[in-house]
Amino acid sequence: MVWARSWALRELTTLYAGVDAVAPDVQTVISELVTNAVRAGARRVSLALDAHHTYVRIATSDDAPGVPAKQHPTPDQNHGRGLLVVDALAARWGVDHEHGAKTVWADVLLRDNLGPTFQCAD
Repeated sequence: MVWARSWALRELTTLYAGVDAVAPDVQTVISELVTNAVRAGARRVSLALDAHHTYVRIATSDDAPGVPAKQHPTPDQNHGRGLLVVDALAARWGVDHEHGAKTVWADVLLRDNLGPTFQCAD
C-alpha cells in the first residue's frame, strides 16, 4: 500500500500548501481502504482523490464480491479494524454500487486553512 500513500501525498502536495497537517489521516484511510479491497479478493483496485477546500474524498473502486461492513473484532483477532479506523478518521464514509463494482469512499476533513491552490465549485 506504499504506492497508494506515496501517490496521494504527491497529489495533495500540489493541491494544498499545508498538507502535512492531514497527511497522516489521509494516508491511513487510504491504507485501510486499499487493504480491505485486496483482502476481499479484488483483481482490480483503483484509487481516486477528490479535493475540496474543506475536505478530501478518498475513493477506492474494486471488483471484489461482498459489501464492506464495520466489524467488532475481539482483542486477540489480528484483523477486522479497518473500517473502524476509517470511521474514526473520516467525517463520513460509504459504499456506492454501480455496474457490478463498488466504490468505498471516505471524506477526511481539512483542519485549518491548508492553502488550497485551486478554486472549488462548492
